[in-house]
Amino acid sequence: MGICTKQKYVHMHRKNSALPRTLTPKLENYLKAIYFIQRREGKATVKKIALALGVKVPSASEAVKRLMRAGMIRHENYGEVSLTEKGMKVVKELEERYRSILSFLNEVLGIDQDLAAKESCILEHLISKETALRMASLTRKLKEKRALKSCS
Repeated sequence: MGICTKQKYVHMHRKNSALPRTLTPKLENYLKAIYFIQRREGKATVKKIALALGVKVPSASEAVKRLMRAGMIRHENYGEVSLTEKGMKVVKELEERYRSILSFLNEVLGIDQDLAAKESCILEHLISKETALRMASLTRKLKEKRALKSCS
């Protein structure tokens, strides 16, 4: 058994990924919140982000500043918060990972949908892009195999 420090692990798993090494899982969740608020309501604000994530407005404001410095979002003073192309790329990769993990946990391992969704939210930040792709590939192959069995 080896010991893997958080820093070493983050560096290792962020290689070949759209996810910058400087983003924490918490900041990645802010990006996802901005994305979903924009889709649902058309416009994200610091207050809406804080409400969506269950944090205080000053905490959301600090996260917004950090994401701006990282080039992930744009923020008009006391106004709209929107994703940059760079931020959107991160959200898309996280969503792909989430769907791969959710499908694998639910369809391959038979884990209850609610539990699979909660655990997918955690794991999407921890696994590599390669691992997510392989999970998706295995899930697809097993579904195809099941479909062939049911046809015969």
